[in-house]
Order: sequence, then C-alpha cells, then structure tokens
Amino acid sequence: MKNTMTQDSTDKLAPMEFALMDAVRVCKENAFGATIWKEIQERTQRDYSSGAVYTGLNRLVKQHLVDKVKEADGKYHYYVTEKGKRALVSSRESYQRLIDKTADIPSSWGYS
Repeated sequence: MKNTMTQDSTDKLAPMEFALMDAVRVCKENAFGATIWKEIQERTQRDYSSGAVYTGLNRLVKQHLVDKVKEADGKYHYYVTEKGKRALVSSRESYQRLIDKTADIPSSWGYS
C-alpha cells in the first residue's frame, strides 16, 4: 500500500499525546499541570501518574506542539501551538478513519 501522507513525524500523535493535547485544549485558561492531569484522567477513564503527565507535556513542548508560560505564582500555563493544532486535527482524522473501519467489532466481546 502506497503511503500518501505528507505530514512530518510529529503530526502522528500517540494516544497519550493526543489525550494530553486535547486536555490542554479544553482546559484553556486553566491549563495548568494539575488541571490537565485531572482532565486527562476524566476524559480517558485511566489512572495516569502525575509524572507521566508532566513527562508527556515536556515531550510535547520539545516537539513544539505545546508551549508553556511561567505565571507570576510559579505555575506553568500550557497551550497548544499552531503546529500542535494541526497535529491534533490530523490525528483526530486518522483515529476517526480507524474507528470507522473497525465499526464491525462486536460489542458482545465485552470491551468498552
């Protein structure tokens, strides 16, 4: 099968990266570490350690997908960059295509 993707490798978000960036997006002005940690756990129904969240956020910062600004109180406020927005949309579309192609997986298997 021919690969027709023209994105760079940072546009292919792993599920944890996708969930982190989406949590930053929805937290908006409250996108601080602890708030993001709580949001990602609520949205994914998974118990992530704070270390995993901060490590993931720092990786996204290094990839220029998320940026952070130190506030006067010493907390870091995170926001999705323009590059990150493109990666989030692209990854959402890729995940949606995969979900659409697996719609025939029977719910009777008991996994949800």
